Amino acid sequence: MRRGTARDTIQPVNVTAALAVKKIMERERLPGTLMLWPGVAEEQLGTKAYYVRAGLFKDVDVVLFTHVGNNLSTSWGEGGGNGLVSVLYSFEGRSAHSAGAPWRGRSALDAVELMDIGWNFRREHLRLPQRSHYVIKDGGDQPNVVPPTASVWYYFRELDYPNIMTMWAMGDSVAQGAAMMTGTQLASVQVLGSAWPAHMNKVVAQTMWENIRKVGLPRWTEADQRLARALQRELGVPDSGLAMKLPDSLSGGIMSMERRMGGGSDDIGDISWNVPTITLSFPSNIPNLPGHNWSNAIAMATPIAHQGATAGAKAQAMTVLDLLLRPELVQQAWDYFRNEQTRNTRYQPIIRPEDRPATWLNADIRGKHRPEMRKYYYDAAKYQNYLEQLGVSSWACSTPLFANLMDRVVEGPFHDAFRSDPTDRGRHPRDAGRSAAARPGEPQARAVPARGHPGRGSARTTHPTDGGSDLQLRGAWVPGVRDLQVPGGPA
Repeated sequence: MRRGTARDTIQPVNVTAALAVKKIMERERLPGTLMLWPGVAEEQLGTKAYYVRAGLFKDVDVVLFTHVGNNLSTSWGEGGGNGLVSVLYSFEGRSAHSAGAPWRGRSALDAVELMDIGWNFRREHLRLPQRSHYVIKDGGDQPNVVPPTASVWYYFRELDYPNIMTMWAMGDSVAQGAAMMTGTQLASVQVLGSAWPAHMNKVVAQTMWENIRKVGLPRWTEADQRLARALQRELGVPDSGLAMKLPDSLSGGIMSMERRMGGGSDDIGDISWNVPTITLSFPSNIPNLPGHNWSNAIAMATPIAHQGATAGAKAQAMTVLDLLLRPELVQQAWDYFRNEQTRNTRYQPIIRPEDRPATWLNADIRGKHRPEMRKYYYDAAKYQNYLEQLGVSSWACSTPLFANLMDRVVEGPFHDAFRSDPTDRGRHPRDAGRSAAARPGEPQARAVPARGHPGRGSARTTHPTDGGSDLQLRGAWVPGVRDLQVPGGPA
């Protein structure tokens, strides 16, 4: 395994939540369509900026993103991460026999090495929050041939769009200088991915946090804790075991640029600057692990991952219901987005108009490992669930049981409110400040009244030609529920 990140738990969280919410929507005749979209190539930051450019979020109201972690949490504001641009620099030279006639060659590998040396000297004079790293993707064929081609892949990370673009321009200039020094050509500068630094929505995060507090952490068994502590001791880190309590409070805020020191990146940032967005972190992994390491993959075949994903699915589903049933939350989320988050910052894509997704990345790895992976595909004809197929037992809830639990949630103090008639209607938050008369033939936006479940907003629209209703809260989550678009009727 080249790296471990435990991403195989993310889809189950969102699929489970979607199935549970769908069942409730059908039973209560709540209009809506739950749509799932995948966070493809997240490690390469390879898709979400293209999703935005393609307009996939133009009529989405809320995005609920998920990521595996070691506690159940969310946050709002800018967080501690960086944005980035991922760039592949390719050089072309001239081949020759490395011993017989080296003077006739022009080494593209020399250009790569000189670029790396130049950048390592240049980084001494960069801002503290920056992160930059590289790997040589093509270093030639064999030592006795002067390499006619070579390439190096860089990540340039910074806190905001202007500084990311400045770093990228510096990288370009160092690459051009390396080509000049070696008599080679800088053949191409390919963008392989990009990510804006994320800004998470305060209102949606507060709504999710309330549900996190209701769900709580899984009840870990002694066997779960024993495995966690053993792995921690193996890695030489504090053997604190699995998390036993939630964070004390919802984290978030707007930190000044001077105090932010940078960190990792995720292309959910691009989406967060186009539609109110949050990230739910769910406890399917073990604390104190290094990330992108074999140890991060261990918990995925154990009840730890199953129980953590179930807890995350509960919080996700409850928040979807809140947004569906309390349209004022969507309005407030958009008020924050327009009046606070984007008041002084305008989204500009880092990718260029000519850039296209790097779908060829990792094709060799996929081709090598796919046959071996097939033996682990879930066989629904033989096993009730995947843990049974693996020979792992767990008390964690199956999807049908989880759906029943969600039934009891909404049949509690909110049961009668679910059946109340819609009466309170207003403009859809997405259309704030826009005149319906200026959009002839388009649906007239109207807010769906809260039906009593604690906290979820959405909106309904009435189309002038058909008199039907259309719930426009598209509460996207990645890879998860996106588009709570609701063309009148049950899901």
